[in-house]
Amino acid sequence: MANGVRSFQTAQGSIYTYDASGRTTRYKTATHEQMVPQDVTVFANLSLQQEQEFLEAHRGTVLRDGKRVKVYVAEKQPDGTGRIIEHLDDIDYPDKLALVGIDGKSNGRFGADNVVMAVGATLDPTLGMNTFDTRSYRDGEGTFMRERHLGNKVTEIEHIDRSISSASRAPVTAAARTNAALTYRPRTIAAGNRQHQTGSLGL
Repeated sequence: MANGVRSFQTAQGSIYTYDASGRTTRYKTATHEQMVPQDVTVFANLSLQQEQEFLEAHRGTVLRDGKRVKVYVAEKQPDGTGRIIEHLDDIDYPDKLALVGIDGKSNGRFGADNVVMAVGATLDPTLGMNTFDTRSYRDGEGTFMRERHLGNKVTEIEHIDRSISSASRAPVTAAARTNAALTYRPRTIAAGNRQHQTGSLGL
């Protein structure tokens, strides 16, 4: 459970419930589907433009210099590089998490030059922020696979004591809007027939 949170709900009615290990399971209300548990769930305050860019990268439609941009949860390291987070136990610096779109990595690491888009993220469910959950696994043939899901904005949070915070009663404050560890510093680059933003790792 994340800081005393039992579950949270998003704008389209999906309900995410935490288990004892901190993983989330999503119940997709629109289709009455129970999804498999996800290894890592983070929250990011995305503008409409950023949400669209991350969705396009998530769908595999963003290229830079012929390389496909992929979305990950990452952690900024003391040497300034980024490290892909696969599981909650991988996290050493929870205040330096980010949702990133990158065009390359090596052994789970990447540099600022690989970053096409980035925005600070937090493990704490926050009203008004988008969700992003991911898991890694091996399929029936032993091939490494990664599942990703960019969700809607959080509208309701249920705490351990059963109290409820909702968007109508507790809007996102300026202080809660984004993690300052990795900021979104856009610059325009050519990507296929489109113009996309690129971010940079740094404080």
